[in-house]
Amino acid sequence: MSVMFLADHCLDETTVHDGEDAYHLVPVRSRPHELDQAESFYSGEAQRCDYRFRYVDGSTRRVSVWMAEMDGRRLPVRIQIRVPLLPDGTLRLRIDKVADSPA
Repeated sequence: MSVMFLADHCLDETTVHDGEDAYHLVPVRSRPHELDQAESFYSGEAQRCDYRFRYVDGSTRRVSVWMAEMDGRRLPVRIQIRVPLLPDGTLRLRIDKVADSPA
C-alpha cells in the first residue's frame, strides 16, 4: 500500500507487489475536496483519491488518500484505510500542520 502514499498524484489502475503481497489497485474516483480537520492537522484544499485494491487471494480493501500542496510539494495529508473487521474498522492517519519555514 505504501505506493499510494509516496506518489504525489492519484494513481491509475495497476498491479503492484510490496515485497510480501501482490495486489491489483483500482482507482474508484478522484475529486477536489475541502478538508476540515482538527486545529492541529492540515485543513484546506486537497485532492481526494479513492481506491479499491484486491489481493491475489481475492480479499479487498478500500483506501482514501487526500493530497495537498504544502511548502511547494504535494503530500498526503490524510489517509483512511478501511479494514475488514466486525464492524468495519477505519484507520486514519493525518499530517500535522507545518509551520512556515523562516526565510
